[in-house]
Amino acid sequence: MSVRSIIFMVLLSVACIAASEYAIDPSKAEPLARAILASSSNLDVDKRLREVDPKLPDRSWVLPVLFARVSTGPAADLYWKALCRVDTWGDGAWHLEMKGAAFDAFAKNPRAFVDRYLGGDDCALLLLTYAYTWPLEAPEVGGIDCKDGGKAQLSRFERAIAAGREAAISASPPNTATAKERMGIILNLVATYDSAWANGKGAVEKSCEESHE
Repeated sequence: MSVRSIIFMVLLSVACIAASEYAIDPSKAEPLARAILASSSNLDVDKRLREVDPKLPDRSWVLPVLFARVSTGPAADLYWKALCRVDTWGDGAWHLEMKGAAFDAFAKNPRAFVDRYLGGDDCALLLLTYAYTWPLEAPEVGGIDCKDGGKAQLSRFERAIAAGREAAISASPPNTATAKERMGIILNLVATYDSAWANGKGAVEKSCEESHE
């Protein structure tokens, strides 16, 4: 098991323990996002987040709440900007959590990511890339639910990737040179990850097999 895998599993264990004692209030999404945008440093963001919610175990808990706002459809700029800003203050383990949360939102509404990028937000492409990367990295770091040998997890990944492909193909036709360029980038991204997934999806079941050895 790699060092990155060990770190991720430790963080996951801590999060599971905290989950039994804490649940974030979805209504705090806006003040949490504003706290992130008002922060000036890595230390400052933790301080400001705990001013909004003193019981917050760590900053990773804000990710599902913010991504939930993004996945409901056209979301306020506030939430996209907060996600992109807090992403700049994370380490390798943090980015694994970011990718997992991005995938969860992407699985619910891939079109939100596609439309946001086509609308001019470059960071939406980064978050979309995170979402696509998670199915490829999750098997490496123990991020797979293996209760049925990984079959349900594999099916979920397959459905999300297919939905992402459809969201890109069915997006509104670009009507400017810039929009056409962005559409080309999106379609290239989708094709790249489709190919990577076709070659790497066997790692999901392999990960579950190895976890029971």
